[in-house]
Amino acid sequence: MRDVQVYASGVIAGSAGGGSGSVDSSTVVRWAVSADGPAAHVDPANWWVDELGVAQLVGATRSAVTGSVHGASVAFAERPGIAAGCDAIVTDHPNLALVTLAADCVPVVLADPDCGLVAAVHCGWQGLTVGVVSAAVRVMVQRGARAMTAVVGPSICATCYPVDDDRLERVRNSVAPSVAAEACLDDPARIAVAAGVVAELHSLREIGVQRIDQVPGCTAQDPRLFSFRDSGTMNRHAMVVAAFHDGDIPEST
Repeated sequence: MRDVQVYASGVIAGSAGGGSGSVDSSTVVRWAVSADGPAAHVDPANWWVDELGVAQLVGATRSAVTGSVHGASVAFAERPGIAAGCDAIVTDHPNLALVTLAADCVPVVLADPDCGLVAAVHCGWQGLTVGVVSAAVRVMVQRGARAMTAVVGPSICATCYPVDDDRLERVRNSVAPSVAAEACLDDPARIAVAAGVVAELHSLREIGVQRIDQVPGCTAQDPRLFSFRDSGTMNRHAMVVAAFHDGDIPEST
């Protein structure tokens, strides 16, 4: 068994707080907000991530970052960098942190400590329609994952995400009925993306998703989080996961 550590970080100057919880003996999930400096910074012209700073959130020294193109492509990360064109990345490389950035969309991380596989996924409403979370899980299964824990990060809630009828119907007609029942809300039309992601993960239990945990919070309501829809910000919060060899999990920060 390998150790796995997950860190979800939202960074806004002047705010600090958070908590921690244990998923099981080998998977640690920490939710924290820091005013000490950005875990990830985005400028309008070019994505840029402080690789070492983000990796160190989980005690790693390198990081690979998902793209944000709202597709279903999955990359296998063997080295640091941005997985351009891929909203999901998977690795079994110890000490390589996987990072997904969001500011309303749903960040998801997955881990199977028994085989040392981890994944990071960026999923918005379009990601629901193309099944990016399922795609990441299936890549993990193909590489040997059998007992995965999923952690779903904070995102914009359905109350704060009214949409037009065409978008709602596009989602409803593209996903499984069990997902549509949770994600697609009427009168007025709204999309609960996180609820849809959780429903999709539940549908994958028979192929190895054994536990699903969720970090609460609405990006449009929680001032510690970033919301593009609410403010047009180009900043992003990050969710980070990394695998380590047996016994090498770093001290909690």
